[in-house]
Amino acid sequence: MGQKRIVQKTGTSTLIVSLPRTWTERTGVKKGSELFALEQPDGSMVLSTRPDEEKRESFDLSLDDVPSKDELSRKFYSAYIAGFDSIRVHSSSRITPELRKTVLQETKRLIGLEIVDETPNVIVVKDFFSREGLSVEKTLKRMHLITCSLFEDLLEGKELDAVVERDDEVDRLRFLLLRQLNLALKNPQVLRGLNLTANRCIDYATATLYIERIADHVTAMAKILSREKTDVFKPFRQPFEKVYSLYKDSVKAFLEKDFALSMKTIKSKPSLHSEMGELNKRLWQKGMGYSPLVEHSNSILDGSEGIAEQAINQS
Repeated sequence: MGQKRIVQKTGTSTLIVSLPRTWTERTGVKKGSELFALEQPDGSMVLSTRPDEEKRESFDLSLDDVPSKDELSRKFYSAYIAGFDSIRVHSSSRITPELRKTVLQETKRLIGLEIVDETPNVIVVKDFFSREGLSVEKTLKRMHLITCSLFEDLLEGKELDAVVERDDEVDRLRFLLLRQLNLALKNPQVLRGLNLTANRCIDYATATLYIERIADHVTAMAKILSREKTDVFKPFRQPFEKVYSLYKDSVKAFLEKDFALSMKTIKSKPSLHSEMGELNKRLWQKGMGYSPLVEHSNSILDGSEGIAEQAINQS
């Protein structure tokens, strides 16, 4: 529990409050010291001994400690999401062609990154993404719109091979959004500029993960259907339209903080689960083993329910 302080008045209009002695001794604050006050989105105030400036730091990634390209990719993503301004990839010996190719691929995959320096032993990647007009909501809406286009192409049976490429764009936006949220949680000024609270950041991160996974399931279904010569999706089309509608309602409820729509979405899920189960049973009785499509559909329903639950948390 915080220490209670009584606000006092000096002169005709100036309000003053005393500072806890333990804090001033620990931070070295004394008469004449400069303090910086920053108002938070919830109306509270943070007092700091440093000006509220965004730190631009570099991440040091040594390939001597990275045994595989998969681990390199994971560390690269981690540094990006953490919000580092630059990533310095280096090795005590010449960087192998395989690892160099991995750095190049991940740089192209992540929004805002460019290679600015390259030698046989070092690759420096810098973030050039502008924070002007930064909007977490716009990024999530963009993810949602792309995911909707994946649903629609699947329902219409169009451009199934291209679905995979657009799913990659959903992944890129997810990494960008998580990076935005990390920067906001680290810097009160960014948090205030985005008009977010810490709890809202957590809600966005969770919803983003659900949307990305839903896009993955739609993409997996497109891969299955692209290999089939007949319209095996025909019996799924009508129930899958309901699955798509439920997903759209869940995201709408989240963005609009609509409690009633959230509850409607959650209550609709069990009946759709049952409908998919009955469809799966009929197909097996006819000797048509297309259960993966049912499994993916049920996973989409579960993800949509998760998004709706996040909407309830904030409504």
